[in-house]
Amino acid sequence: METVQSQIPALKKDKPRKRNGRRIILILSGLFIVLLVILFFQSSISKVAQIHITGFELISETAIGQASGISIGDSYFYTSSAKIAQRVKTLKTIDTVKITKKFPGYIHIEVKEFQRVAFQLNSDGDMEAILADGSTVSLKGRSPTIDRPIMSGWKDIDPWKNKLCAVLAQIPEALLSDISEIKPIPSVAYEDKIKIYTRSMFEVNTTVGYLLEKIPYMSSLINDTKEKQNSTDGILSLLDSDYGDRFEKDKDPNELVESPAP
Repeated sequence: METVQSQIPALKKDKPRKRNGRRIILILSGLFIVLLVILFFQSSISKVAQIHITGFELISETAIGQASGISIGDSYFYTSSAKIAQRVKTLKTIDTVKITKKFPGYIHIEVKEFQRVAFQLNSDGDMEAILADGSTVSLKGRSPTIDRPIMSGWKDIDPWKNKLCAVLAQIPEALLSDISEIKPIPSVAYEDKIKIYTRSMFEVNTTVGYLLEKIPYMSSLINDTKEKQNSTDGILSLLDSDYGDRFEKDKDPNELVESPAP
């Protein structure tokens, strides 16, 4: 019996088969995640639902929105904040741009425009705003608040125009509030000479070069001239010396009676 058993070969034990269940679960899970991602990006929650633009005055909200390259319904994740800001900054009136994104679907575009220093009328009679660098922005069809001087009689090729704009940008708004108009009146002695018309009924002769230095004293000199000359209007000269006199129609504006500067 033992001899017979020894002649029968031992049966090989089957090796346990690899179970593919775990792999199938992983594949199915991956497909499920991909499906969720696809459904998410096709759903409204992944779209731009609101665009809020603030800080604009010289340029329209529509122009900023168009420059941004985004609109309601676009993918919220498609364009980066840096890219949106870069597009908006191509507008010549825009100095800085800040983009804030809040999920889901909210984008805030906050702009800061270049400083507006004056206004002018173009050849068609339309109002334009003048920026600190001398560039202009059309205000056609709009009714802006004229809270800066109007520059009249200036040629675009006049180098003193841009220099005046740069000076006006350095002057506090409170000191500009009485100035209504600025005209160029170059002379042999002063090629940058200008005439300023004030809302307080005074004409002021000065220069682009003197303006930043002299304007802090202009208001007090006007009041001093009114008091001493017993007049509600007058003429000032803010050049090498400061003079003031009452306004007389028959009097040469360049002939001023000296009034001590404050």
